[in-house]
Amino acid sequence: MPPWSVRRNAVAHPLGVLESTGYIRREQDLLRSRHPVITLADPVIRFNQLITLPQAAAVEQGFAEQVWQQATPTFNSKILGPHFEDLARVFTSRYAHTLLPGGLPGPVGTTEVADQAARTRHEVDVIVLAAGERPQAPRARIALLGEAKATAARRGTGDLARLERIRALLADQGYDTAATTLALYSLHGFYPDLVDLAGRRDDLLLIDLPALYGG
Repeated sequence: MPPWSVRRNAVAHPLGVLESTGYIRREQDLLRSRHPVITLADPVIRFNQLITLPQAAAVEQGFAEQVWQQATPTFNSKILGPHFEDLARVFTSRYAHTLLPGGLPGPVGTTEVADQAARTRHEVDVIVLAAGERPQAPRARIALLGEAKATAARRGTGDLARLERIRALLADQGYDTAATTLALYSLHGFYPDLVDLAGRRDDLLLIDLPALYGG
């Protein structure tokens, strides 16, 4: 048995226990067959591991304000951002049947989309397959593509253009995007021109923080 296989077997059981008790979460790409991303499920534990423990000595010496100022970028990118994206997926799983045509949706998750022309890959925070579609199925019907970024700025037409680009790329790759809805999830609302545009389109959802929490 190769060494990497032994190491994988050694951690499989403890990871399974942590997952079953809700401490970690596996996120599998809905469109691509690749290794799942494993993350800590509780943002409070992530805060403790990424900010509290590394800076405990400085806080105890009375530098809590300086520590927080230094840690703000880490908090935004590693704790608040992932939590907001997860909240968007949970909301979508729970309420997509009221937001999308066709009744109950299929699987909800994340994916990455290659953009050969731009030599980059686009991360998709929320993707919903159509009812009856299986993860990683070729030419799957995609019900929704969404972006959830916990930034201080409001979301605008540039964010919509990025989602439209991703939808076009997936169509070029053979996926069925004829009925794909685009969704923008925002911590601080939307610019008026985007709100006006959403009122005139039936393929665009704008979901703010009050909506995510049941407003």
